[in-house]
Amino acid sequence: MLLARTFDEYQLHADFESTEPGGKKRADKMDAASPLTAATVLSTWIPAQKTYGRCYEMLEPSEEFLARLDEDFDLRAFLPANAVKPGDTWEVDPRHLAELLAPCGDLPLRFSKGGEGFAFRTLSQGVGGPLHPILSGPLEGKITARLRSIERAGARASVNDPDGKKPDVKDDDDELARIDIDIQVKAHCDQTALAQSLVMPVELYDGQQMRKSDLDWKLEGQGTITWDLTTGTCRAAEWHGAEEVASDIAFDVQKPKSSVHTSIRLSGGLKMDLESKTTSPQVSVARVSVAPSTGHSA
Repeated sequence: MLLARTFDEYQLHADFESTEPGGKKRADKMDAASPLTAATVLSTWIPAQKTYGRCYEMLEPSEEFLARLDEDFDLRAFLPANAVKPGDTWEVDPRHLAELLAPCGDLPLRFSKGGEGFAFRTLSQGVGGPLHPILSGPLEGKITARLRSIERAGARASVNDPDGKKPDVKDDDDELARIDIDIQVKAHCDQTALAQSLVMPVELYDGQQMRKSDLDWKLEGQGTITWDLTTGTCRAAEWHGAEEVASDIAFDVQKPKSSVHTSIRLSGGLKMDLESKTTSPQVSVARVSVAPSTGHSA
């Protein structure tokens, strides 16, 4: 099985505002883009290794990026293992949360503005930016999925059409499964090694050494995954919730000799919207099995 994925564009913009002990406010802005822009990655299933091998097609960024990418972009881990009917629920292993909130893996970024200092380090550790540094570690808590309904794409679209006209689309007869998800997870991350790797050259010259960098993270929220039963792919996903972060950092400096301890508490909202389209025929690799009591199966 061969999957080709082209990264048309991946950009990041972040605004940070912090208040110093004296009450002075400091603003930081960051802009970054991925060196994978316009690159196509080919993922090939290797039966003997039971995993995917990856390579570039034509445009070739750094080979080191390939090991950081994931093949799954369809949220297959959120599907039920057995046949279900509307109203049934099942549990999803929290380790699969990265497939929803950090799709495609640990995508590389290159900063054109603000790629240094406190705000950069904070973002690079998964706070206020890409969540992969947090989600790649152990997660505790619970993710519950529930099959809300199974419906025809055309029927849903025609109901939403104020004129009652049937939309002129080829896939209006596709059968869609609406899966509600409830997420209640948390993580404790020892990011000391990561924080030390982000120390700037001028700080290394001053002898800065991280003693600890602990991060406690909590996420609660709800969303919906729309699974296309006809093509066996994810059609869309949306999710919204609340995020809380507590960071505890301590480091020593040799020039001048001193010790610093910083504690940060942050909270805010998190929202995600995803849409996908099937642009060519494909072999279905995952299905939602519907219990016989619904009168049909997929």
